[in-house]
Amino acid sequence: MAWDDLDDIEHKLTLALQRLDWEVADEICRIVIERLPSEHERFPDKKARAFLQALRRKCRFASTGLLAEAFVESGLRTAQIRRQYGQALIDQGMLSGAEPYLRELVEDPDSGSERAQAHGLMGRIYKQRYVNEAGKANPERAQRNLQRSFDEYATSYNAIRKPTYGTASIWSPCSRGLRETRSH
Repeated sequence: MAWDDLDDIEHKLTLALQRLDWEVADEICRIVIERLPSEHERFPDKKARAFLQALRRKCRFASTGLLAEAFVESGLRTAQIRRQYGQALIDQGMLSGAEPYLRELVEDPDSGSERAQAHGLMGRIYKQRYVNEAGKANPERAQRNLQRSFDEYATSYNAIRKPTYGTASIWSPCSRGLRETRSH
């Protein structure tokens, strides 16, 4: 069975998301996930990216993560799919799970613009670790995470030379770190 019904599946997913019918949207994702291993044809990359983007836009992070993981497991390992998978893991608070996928993109010279996005997401991981650790038992580790966050965001910014959502996030840990440094 080929993906000849993919336009119909995409339409149903789009309608479910527009109606905020999470149960139907999750069921559509489950059906695609279960079908991926039995299909002889690979799921089209463009459709995979569109599905993941539509889910993320509606903050369906668990479904985004499950579907992205299934795409990766099925052999669809494009830079954008791997980045979307890492991003879905971060959105669910799974920072350690996201890091290897993003590190792989950062180290892959063929990942194109996704490389800068991956640096920005790595910055997001370290920023969250900083926030999680700030004011707790290990201030040195929190400071290292703040510095790594800054470094990753700066690398992302320098790669594309224009502020994006991710690179604009650099100011959040910086301003927080400055306030905390000045208050001690």
